[in-house]
Amino acid sequence: MKLAAFSGALILSVMSVAQSEFDKTLLSPGSGYTSSRFHAISDNGNLAGWGQTANGVRGVVRVNGQFRTLPPVAGSMSWANDINDAGYSAGWTSQSGFASYYGRAAIYPPEGVGQVAVLPAQGLRPYSYAYGINSKKQIVGRLATDKSYVSVDSSGDLAFIAVVNAFNGVNFVKVKTLTLGGTASTAFGINEDGTVVGGSGTVASSNFWRAFIFVPTEINGYVGVLKRLPTPGGERHSVAFGVNAGKDACGWMKDDQGARRATVWKYNAPTPLVLPSLGGFSQTEALDINDAGEVVGIAYNPSGSQVGFFWDERRGIRILNQVTRGGGDISYVEGINNWSQIAGVNGSTGAVLDRKVAVLLVHGLWSNAQKWNEEFRDHSMGLTLLSRGFETEAVDFPLRT
Repeated sequence: MKLAAFSGALILSVMSVAQSEFDKTLLSPGSGYTSSRFHAISDNGNLAGWGQTANGVRGVVRVNGQFRTLPPVAGSMSWANDINDAGYSAGWTSQSGFASYYGRAAIYPPEGVGQVAVLPAQGLRPYSYAYGINSKKQIVGRLATDKSYVSVDSSGDLAFIAVVNAFNGVNFVKVKTLTLGGTASTAFGINEDGTVVGGSGTVASSNFWRAFIFVPTEINGYVGVLKRLPTPGGERHSVAFGVNAGKDACGWMKDDQGARRATVWKYNAPTPLVLPSLGGFSQTEALDINDAGEVVGIAYNPSGSQVGFFWDERRGIRILNQVTRGGGDISYVEGINNWSQIAGVNGSTGAVLDRKVAVLLVHGLWSNAQKWNEEFRDHSMGLTLLSRGFETEAVDFPLRT
């Protein structure tokens, strides 16, 4: 936090957040869609997800405020799981002769840039699905033997990292697989320097997954260190889904009763942080983490229904329906960017949540809310500035203007 621009006595204190903490915007891809969901949001607000049409599921992206449907290369289905600031999205596309929800990993370039890059069959694994992408167009996901995208059983699948150098038909120049020794693994998240997280079986049991992290020796390299993320109390089933610039990861780990508990692994910390449980909810999963350490995920109640949650170190975990203006049915959130914008779904429509901050601005020191936003980039909620001899006013504004 920068305070050099402030002269005179300064007192910092926390004040309660008035009314709602988030604003909600519903965004439908168009009239031809009966439902939609967003999985990811980039720092500049690009969105990636999918929508249901009369002709099947289609990947959808929103780049620079404009929606675009991602056409399948062949067949009837496409899907987008992640997107970068330049508008390149990662997911999968069906192929000619493939059954529903079977496909190959693909990178869709921005409209007009070139052809879709489809990952070819890799040995005995003809299917593949991509879950994450960074600015270098590295993607991560899983190579599948005979599994669909929605298959729960992942035996025989392998986590991969791949990179594209061009969108002209000869696309992928490097594919690397990752496993802790078992015959099943999946990579779910990748950061800008090529650090990858996911879950893998081990030599002892391919069906007993352990969360892993792969850190390249050189930035965006394919040689590096692959290791398990720690689980206290011995071997525990665990998976990591998101990773930030500081190599902190988030996911879930099973507790002594076998329930999934949302978990954060600080980079190189000896033990993970298990997020507090939510009353009335039996399981939680952390799905993404931004550079400020803010986490989003989902919580399940015993009947199987779910709600989205948000967590930060300052104020802990809260259900998004309860802290969003107008409430709603925010049942699934999977992505958060460095402006604390969240991508998910409200009811059956894709939604974006904008986090708000209540502050006191000191006249004459910051000309407007945007300047404040730039100076206090840590997004601390409820920060109050008081100074003797200066007039103050309360304002309420989105973190991203």
